Amino acid sequence: MFVRVYSADGQSLAQSFEGFLERVGSWEGMFAELDGSWVWVFHEQERRYQLDGMVYDRSGGIEYVEIKGQATEKAWASICNVLIADFQRTSPDAFAQHLRVHDIEQQCWRDACDPGLFSGQDSQD
Repeated sequence: MFVRVYSADGQSLAQSFEGFLERVGSWEGMFAELDGSWVWVFHEQERRYQLDGMVYDRSGGIEYVEIKGQATEKAWASICNVLIADFQRTSPDAFAQHLRVHDIEQQCWRDACDPGLFSGQDSQD
C-alpha cells in the first residue's frame, strides 16, 4: 500500500501535526521524528507489519499524511482514529465522513475503509 490520506472536506485534517506525533509516539513499535516522519513496526497474529509515514502540515493543521507498507484493519483504524481526532467515533462511517484516501500505486481514490488497503486482501501488497 502507498496512499495519501486527506480530509474529506478539503481542509486540514482535524488532528494537529503535534497532536498526531504526540498521540502515535507512545504506541509500541512506533518511532516518530519531529520532522513528521514515522515508522511503526507491529505484530498481529504472529505476523510482522511495518508502516512508514510522513505527515505534511500547513497553517497549524495536517494537510495530508503519506503511508506506505502493510496494514491490518486494526492498525489502519488506529491511524484513521488519530487523524480524525475524535476518539469516540472509530467506525467506518466516521472514517468515510472525515477522510479521503488516494491510492498512489493504483492512481485512484478509495474509501477510507476499503478492504483492499489491508495486507493479504489486495494482490498489490
